[in-house]
Amino acid sequence: MEKQEALDSLQIQKENDLLKLQALTEKYQKYNEVVEEEKKRREELRKQEEQRVREKLAVTKMQAWWRGAMVRHELGPYSKKKKKKKKGKGSGKKKKGKGSAKKKKKK
Repeated sequence: MEKQEALDSLQIQKENDLLKLQALTEKYQKYNEVVEEEKKRREELRKQEEQRVREKLAVTKMQAWWRGAMVRHELGPYSKKKKKKKKGKGSGKKKKGKGSAKKKKKK
């Protein structure tokens, strides 16, 4: 009889352990799904950040190319400014320099 009771006790314990195992397996699967979703989310964020960096680099290169073209062709704000001409006859005051004083003495 004792052996039968021990056997029954072990079978009940086995069934309880099996139920616990099934519950823990389900719990593990739920947690694993959450972890996998988080990995996917982080991977997507990483890809988006890499895309943003690539786009920024491409935009910077395009801007540099455009600015270079503007400078080479002297367009827009990079054009050579024309000097404004003075109004009037254009004679204005004559400067007296060393050269002009010598010419007067020689005559």
